[in-house]
Amino acid sequence: MIAEPRDRYEQRAKQRRARAVDLRLQGFSYREIAVSTGDSIGTVGRRLADARSHGEWALAVARRAARCTE
Repeated sequence: MIAEPRDRYEQRAKQRRARAVDLRLQGFSYREIAVSTGDSIGTVGRRLADARSHGEWALAVARRAARCTE
């Protein structure tokens, strides 16, 4: 088995975090996000924490606010 290239792995991880953030900002609970994504509740929590530490949470909130003011 050959390891996935790092850049591809990081891109997929970013997409997964973005999906979790998007659902959370829509008001979904951790449990609902877990059911929607097929992940465990702990994984959802980890993805959201990672999104916050990478600045992706703040960016998503800002984009959402910009859409609401248009």
